[in-house]
Amino acid sequence: MRFLAFFALIISIISIIGFGKKLFSTKRDLTTNASEPTQNPDHLPDSNDDLQLNPPTAEQTAQRVLAILAIFDKAHQDDQIDQWVASNHIDQYFSNEERIFFNTSSPDEKIRIRFSWRAEGLVPLLWALGIIDEMPTLNQMVELGQYEQALKSIYNSPQSFIKSASLRSHQEIEKLEEHLYHQHWRTRDAYLFKKPMPRELDPWIVYERRYAASWLVGWSEDWDEVPTDT
Repeated sequence: MRFLAFFALIISIISIIGFGKKLFSTKRDLTTNASEPTQNPDHLPDSNDDLQLNPPTAEQTAQRVLAILAIFDKAHQDDQIDQWVASNHIDQYFSNEERIFFNTSSPDEKIRIRFSWRAEGLVPLLWALGIIDEMPTLNQMVELGQYEQALKSIYNSPQSFIKSASLRSHQEIEKLEEHLYHQHWRTRDAYLFKKPMPRELDPWIVYERRYAASWLVGWSEDWDEVPTDT
């Protein structure tokens, strides 16, 4: 499995792939202004107020991990990933967008970059399944190599991984999602009001991890349609 940063290239293609619009979405407006503090914004609404959420099961979360691993490796042009997906029927876990990407023989580099960022979304899923003990910082890209032993076991026996999967408590997962929701709001606040971006936050990392965490608490059963407005 390979991990490439691609960060410098991404900044130049935000407007082309439309990713930046999601990153700083303003669909759910907040009563705030440039003079209000961004640290611990207590006035923010709870992200799951008055909504019926449908969180995934442990089995579905494990299946999502397998899908992301396949898509990540495809984005990095791993020659063996097609065979692994076919022999283990991993394609049944793909979202619509993932299936289109995986079946594209020569995807555009900008699209490959977009899907390579899904590695950051993998982090909350692995944490929720107890594979990662602590969430890494939000200003440094994850090095999947540090989880090599656990990932090797997943690659070697995907079905055993699914069958043995168990989730942390819903309260723990909700707490993580709330934390990432607030950090996403802080990056949005900095962007909208032209403030310095907090050093401890990388907007792209925050976005991808918040996306996955919001899926985990059940904001959307469709991986392609997880709302990330703040």
